[in-house]
Amino acid sequence: MVTAECLLKLGDAIHVRMAAADTAIIVPTTAFDPAQVVHTVLPAGTITFTDSVDSGQIFFYFIHAMNPLGASPNSNIVETATLVPAVPTGLTASVALATSVTLNWTAATSASGYSVERSVDSGATFTPVGTVGNVTTFADAVTAGTAFTYRVAATNVFGSSTASVSVIVDLNAPVSPTLVATAQASGEIILTWNNVANEAGYRIERATSVDGVVGAFTQVAEVGVNVATYTDMAVQTTTEYQNRMTAFNGLGASVSNTVVIASATPAAAPAAPTDLVTALRHDCVDLSWTDASANEAGFIVERADDAGFAINLIQQTMAGNVTTASDTTVAPAATVFFHAVASNAIGSLPPSNTVTVTTPASTTATSSAGTTTTPRITTLTCTPHLCPVTRLRPGHTTCVDSAVPDRHPSCCLMPPVGASVFAGKLR
Repeated sequence: MVTAECLLKLGDAIHVRMAAADTAIIVPTTAFDPAQVVHTVLPAGTITFTDSVDSGQIFFYFIHAMNPLGASPNSNIVETATLVPAVPTGLTASVALATSVTLNWTAATSASGYSVERSVDSGATFTPVGTVGNVTTFADAVTAGTAFTYRVAATNVFGSSTASVSVIVDLNAPVSPTLVATAQASGEIILTWNNVANEAGYRIERATSVDGVVGAFTQVAEVGVNVATYTDMAVQTTTEYQNRMTAFNGLGASVSNTVVIASATPAAAPAAPTDLVTALRHDCVDLSWTDASANEAGFIVERADDAGFAINLIQQTMAGNVTTASDTTVAPAATVFFHAVASNAIGSLPPSNTVTVTTPASTTATSSAGTTTTPRITTLTCTPHLCPVTRLRPGHTTCVDSAVPDRHPSCCLMPPVGASVFAGKLR
């Protein structure tokens, strides 16, 4: 019996290797419909066969040997294809030391290699920068100061796929933002700016100006990517300041324009709020405090990644007489710091006590039976600022309201640490 040992794809041809026999028949077919079977008779002793076929097809081959006494049974069936590969997906790019761009993508079906192209004109024209075998990563040596666009195509002996979706790598420092400062009647200074591209964050700086003499600039805060406002509450009234800011990333920094502004005239600033406390829910941090003044115009709740409130500062403004807030933007497994500040047209005093909060790593819990459950009631809706702080009454398995005034009577909530059952409606 003649059997196929291997198939080698050579251009648009299929190369078949077989064992020797008196006579052999090669049968290529795209299906097992007899009407589609093509027979090729080969001389005795032939052990290879090359078949010219069209691209874009899948073929099945089997062989049997013949002599004057008859034909052998058919050989095993082998499959081969003349298909161009699928388009690569999931292209991503990362930068190391601003001198190397590493590309990664998801493998494409039928690919035996990949070609990588790069553009320096926002994708208008692409130039090949390298090829790789059947791997899904490529490193490109580059020079900082240019924005690159990359794309990848999969290849095999039958051709190339369409290029992948492109990815942009900007190796420039961010451009300079434009800063605007506004003095508030309450005494603080609100800074706003245009959110520039490619920034990792912003650093806010301030200097005093006395009789035209400008002091040294010092950094007063750092905010994260895409933040475009900051309220400076640590200013002294009737004092002239110069403000500027810097947009930065790993490749450099760009300084904004400098704004000269005077803070408001003093009178009596409100007393700082007291007794700031927090409670964790499944999707946010609830805060409450005691209003210790009667003349505040509002409160500013500040969150930061450090106790000095200088790193990744986030501010939330609340109206006067409001003593609760909710923060739904804290990431899982994060440690953050909160305090609250009262302000009015005169200014503000130092903030409240600082509270440190560490959020849980996930929103799932393990029951006493050892099964994983989702500790939330999906038929209810949690509304920030309306959900009560809760506790689990000893000996009970349902949530109960802790009698916080002006709170909604029901909410889906996370259980306390260690609670294995958490269901029911607040009452």
